[in-house]
Amino acid sequence: MIVYFEGPDGSGKSTLLNAIANDLINKGYKVDAQANRFIPTHPKAEYRVSERQLYRALKKMANDKSTVYLVDRGPISDIVYRVFDDYTPVTTYYKFMDFMAHNYFNILPIYCRTDLAEKKMLERGDENPIAIKRHKEITKVYDIIMNDTPLGDLRFDYSKKSSLKKVLKAVNYFVWECPHDEVKLC
Repeated sequence: MIVYFEGPDGSGKSTLLNAIANDLINKGYKVDAQANRFIPTHPKAEYRVSERQLYRALKKMANDKSTVYLVDRGPISDIVYRVFDDYTPVTTYYKFMDFMAHNYFNILPIYCRTDLAEKKMLERGDENPIAIKRHKEITKVYDIIMNDTPLGDLRFDYSKKSSLKKVLKAVNYFVWECPHDEVKLC
């Protein structure tokens, strides 16, 4: 199964991914915290996936009940960031939404969103020129996509103390109560 993180630069995706990975590992679950390596969608990735490879890898991870795959960015980020550069996304929004509709019980999307994201991104010295120049617009595109689809059901805002507890509880419920086979413990 997949726990999938989306949001603009500086929104806390990596921080949340690490917290969830540690929590699940401490509870004995098998976790792959670098699962986005199976779906490199960035246009400058050495081996960027094709659309067919993307869905094959996502389906394989989603249906694997022995491991919780943590994906830090994927097709939604590829779609959002391609709005602001000259590259073509690996897939379309509608194809990804169709995939999500057919695999919803095996994928838990989390939308990382905070009003402090742009400040955090600049403080840590990010070098993505598109993210630096267009952060507000990128956030608006994420808001549209994540608010108008089933993807935005679970949100994380690192500026709110209760947000991490809420997300950890939801992830644990998702992993434990998965409607298919239980995740095998290590």
